[in-house]
Amino acid sequence: EGEIDTLGGLVFMLAGRVPVRGEVVQHPAGVEFEVVDADPRRIKRIRVRVPSLAGE
Repeated sequence: EGEIDTLGGLVFMLAGRVPVRGEVVQHPAGVEFEVVDADPRRIKRIRVRVPSLAGE
C-alpha cells in the first residue's frame, strides 16, 4: 500500500473515494471517522471516535 500522510488521506483510502459530508467510515480497528465537511475534491474536517477499551 502507498504512504498516507493525513487523516483525510486515510479516510479516502478506506472509503475508496472522497466521502460526502455526514458519512461515517470505519477503520478495521474499530475507529470511526465522520466527515464533518468536504467538497468534491477533498475532506476538510473529520470527527474521530475511538472505541473505549474494555476494563478501563
